Amino acid sequence: MATDEVQALKLVLSVASSSETFRCTSYFIDLRDDEWVIHVEVELSFRVSQSTGMLIPDEQRLDAAEALRIAREYAFSHSLSWHPAFSVVPEREGWNIGACQRQFGGQVHIAVGADGHVITHRVNAK
Repeated sequence: MATDEVQALKLVLSVASSSETFRCTSYFIDLRDDEWVIHVEVELSFRVSQSTGMLIPDEQRLDAAEALRIAREYAFSHSLSWHPAFSVVPEREGWNIGACQRQFGGQVHIAVGADGHVITHRVNAK
């Protein structure tokens, strides 16, 4: 059975689940010689309300693997390119999923909201 990018990310998330730090971080996924290479970019950021001085809670309800799965299904159903490598980056409204990450264009970006619905997509043409 071949492991796809979503299964590979789920495995990494299960290993990293002991740390809340990895819940909303960026992931970069690349297929190299029959191995999924997943780079976890740890970045901590906090939002503080200017008017109240209180921390604004992180309301990210959708995990990275689920966002990647939703983006993949959306890409297939809308005939968008979907090839390794991938980026899975948290944003204020949800996740930004990138596919076909190449230096010379052809990238697909799919914004998946925290509620699990695709907000928008764009293609950086070649």
